Amino acid sequence: MMEWSRYAGGKGLEKPLSLPTPVPPPGGIPAYTIGVGTVAVGKAPEMTREDAKKNFKWTPGQCDAEYPRRFHTYLEGELDETTYMTLLSFLYTQNVGLHLPSTNQTSIPCRPEFWVWVKDLGPDESQWKNKLLKSPFAHILLNGRFSHVIKFKNWNATEQMDATPEWSSEWRDAARLDRRPKKKKLMQKDEAEEPSFVFVGPTAGDQIHQVYNISMANTARWTIPHNHGGIFVERGVLFMRDWEEIWNYRGAFATRSAPHTYRNAVIKLNKHSALGKFVFRTALRHGLALDARSVGTYADDGGLIELLYPFPDMLADLAGWSHDNYQKKRPAVPLLSSSNEFFDHNPSHSPPSQLGLRNFFRGAWFYDSSPLLQNTHETNSTQSISTMEAKPLSESSWAAVHKRTYEAFLHGEIPNMYGESSR
Repeated sequence: MMEWSRYAGGKGLEKPLSLPTPVPPPGGIPAYTIGVGTVAVGKAPEMTREDAKKNFKWTPGQCDAEYPRRFHTYLEGELDETTYMTLLSFLYTQNVGLHLPSTNQTSIPCRPEFWVWVKDLGPDESQWKNKLLKSPFAHILLNGRFSHVIKFKNWNATEQMDATPEWSSEWRDAARLDRRPKKKKLMQKDEAEEPSFVFVGPTAGDQIHQVYNISMANTARWTIPHNHGGIFVERGVLFMRDWEEIWNYRGAFATRSAPHTYRNAVIKLNKHSALGKFVFRTALRHGLALDARSVGTYADDGGLIELLYPFPDMLADLAGWSHDNYQKKRPAVPLLSSSNEFFDHNPSHSPPSQLGLRNFFRGAWFYDSSPLLQNTHETNSTQSISTMEAKPLSESSWAAVHKRTYEAFLHGEIPNMYGESSR
């Protein structure tokens, strides 16, 4: 190598790389082809150009069943303002083609969908519509022109857990979940142990969450993307730009607030992936724990941190911009001293109405306006308090700018981020 080294007085050029001519092994080489699956190249039948055009049904822009473009969120009770803002930001920033008539759908590339999973919504359309219409924020979202991109789904814990093959035959058995040490009676050593309790019936999923104090929201946020594919977003996550590049990323990720410390604001999983199987099989032996700290421990102990990529969640914790060595020389715009300033404007800073939505953390993927817990690791709470409902919405705040911009687009007053009108 020294004679080819520039520093040793050599030519400074390496010899051209040469490899022997590849010879396929007997039986052909396993390869993957779109729409067909795993085949052997050597055994593939010969096809003419006309046959290839006829059989090749996938074209760029069409949806791929293995990587569906679906957003998911979980909701208990009425559709609140937090969910309302998340859905409006989705319509404003994503390429859903609202400006095109419903009859012209062929020219639209694979448009993303947003599935809102409502607990005990019911299968009857008339009943669940009446249930949703009790909320004033649901009227505009139930408009027919959004039905192809915003879809409401019924969340039934028992059905969804049974549809997860990794634990469908085992999660009802309480003996597998109870990891507490058994108390033995000294005077009755020979007494037969009491039979383990098994959760049965259509409400078994609700019962097991109540008895073991398991968060239904955590079960939903991992079960839904694993069974259906896509990205789960927490209520209150506001989309700031098109997520086309994230859809092109084939891996999995979960947001984090510190190095290797996961949060549950955004989770991307591939449908029935090996990573999902590992998470559910491990959670089954740890009391069905799917909170952020537990899943982070599962991935760390299993050496799978890089597979469940820790996506920086810097906009939920503004201090993360400096902690993670981002934006040290140029501060973020706008300069928010705390997350409360999103709802209550600081008079010493520039007015949000003058800066406009386009200057709100320009280039960021999303802003997490959901409530910041005192301890981001403890996410076992079964209820989530809406920050947008708990705090009064100041007319001069960034939250008001977001809401006015989204609603102006829906009413046809301004275009969206693509310059398209909704009417």
